[in-house]
Amino acid sequence: MRVALLEDEPIQMQLMVATLETFSEADHEAINCSQFTDGESLRTALLTDPFDLVILDWNFNRTNGLDLVRWMRERGGGNDQEKALAELPVIVVSARGTAGDSAAALAGGADDYIAKPFRRGELLGRVQQLMSLVPRKQIRFHRPT
Repeated sequence: MRVALLEDEPIQMQLMVATLETFSEADHEAINCSQFTDGESLRTALLTDPFDLVILDWNFNRTNGLDLVRWMRERGGGNDQEKALAELPVIVVSARGTAGDSAAALAGGADDYIAKPFRRGELLGRVQQLMSLVPRKQIRFHRPT
């Protein structure tokens, strides 16, 4: 499984990568984490690379995570690659921890929301649950040859 991670705090990024990659070593499908520290590089990668899941921070340098989620969701009217991008599962991770924040992230197009500091078991459980709900053929796209 390919996961795109967008996080501008190095320690948080390391914790997420370690959590996901350790999980993949324990008799589960391998998880390959692609790390991004800014929204523009993630946006570019989403248009060219296949991913199964996006986990992103709500607040990071110069871009709002929910704006990126909305951009993804608005891509649904284009070609097959753009439709896949619009359906790509997204988990928002944020230091914003109120019920209103969670509701705003979900209303903005996120599939799930985790407040920081995240708990390893919660992150893994939510990733597993979300991935079990979406058939791979619907969310994974491939570059045209």
